[in-house]
Amino acid sequence: EAIVAWVGAAPDGEARIAALGLGPAPAHVAIGMLREARGDRAGAIASHEKALVANPASPIARASLARSLAAQGQSLDRATSLAREARAARPNDPDFAWALGVAHLRRGQETSALESLGGAAGSYPVERPGFPELIWNAAEALERAGDRSFAAHTADMALALAKQHGLKDAAWMSNARAVTTKPAATTTATAPAEAAKPAEVAPAPATAPTAP
Repeated sequence: EAIVAWVGAAPDGEARIAALGLGPAPAHVAIGMLREARGDRAGAIASHEKALVANPASPIARASLARSLAAQGQSLDRATSLAREARAARPNDPDFAWALGVAHLRRGQETSALESLGGAAGSYPVERPGFPELIWNAAEALERAGDRSFAAHTADMALALAKQHGLKDAAWMSNARAVTTKPAATTTATAPAEAAKPAEVAPAPATAPTAP
C-alpha cells in the first residue's frame, strides 16, 4: 500500500514498481494493488494471479488474490480457500484476516466476516493507507448483520479516516456515505459485531514507502 501511495497517479507507475527489484511475486502483488486503486479490477486479479504463479507458497500472493476475487464477487469458494490458507500460514497478520473477512462478507456470512474483520481492525496499523477501507468493510458487515446504527457510525469513521489519509474518490466511499444517511433499524448485531468495533484513532503519521 505504501508503494502504491508513493507511485500515486504517475503514468509509469507499473514500470516504477518493476524497477524497485522486489522480486516477481512481490512486484506482481504491488502492481495488482496499484491497478485496484486505479479501478482496473480485472487487471488487478490478473496481476495477483501472476504473483501466485511466481510463488505458489506465498501467503501474501494468496491473500491479495483472495481479496481481489472477493471484492469482485468472483470465485468466492476459491477466494475463501486462499484466504484461509494465507491466514493459517500467518495467523496474526491483519491483512490476511481482512482478506478472509471480505470473502466471508461477499458470501453473506456476516458473523464470520465480523469476527475476521474485527480482529483485523484491532491490530491493523492505523497509518497504513488501507485502514479506512478495512473499517468500511466492518461497517458493511455490521449493516448486513442488522446493526444499522453502529454501521452508520463505523462508516462515518471510515470516511473521517479517509480524509486523514488524503483519500477523495476511493470506490467504496460513495457506498459509505449512503450508509451514514440510512435510518437506524431497531435490531442490533450479534455479539461478534462488538469485536468489529474499531477503536478511536489518532491522525495517521506519514511513512516512507516500503515493500508490500
